[in-house]
Amino acid sequence: MMYANSGSSQDWARMQGIPLTYTFELRDDGTFGFELPQDQIQPTCEEAYSGALHIITYAHDKTFSGATATAATLWSMLLALGVTGTTLM
Repeated sequence: MMYANSGSSQDWARMQGIPLTYTFELRDDGTFGFELPQDQIQPTCEEAYSGALHIITYAHDKTFSGATATAATLWSMLLALGVTGTTLM
């Protein structure tokens, strides 16, 4: 735990009985806050994508056995669609 907080979606998920909850912290050392310089936006997105994929794969593997490659491919596609704003319809 980096620091205490309350009222987050992580708290709600735990109260619903969801055993694995995570909170993302995007890059910054306190200098820029929510206004990153333009040259840090792409690397931040790539880090967040990689982190989300790792968390989803971990949660899947922890919950289900087998089909890891299929799940990773599916979640990669869904995350990519979300990042690009593409819709399936």
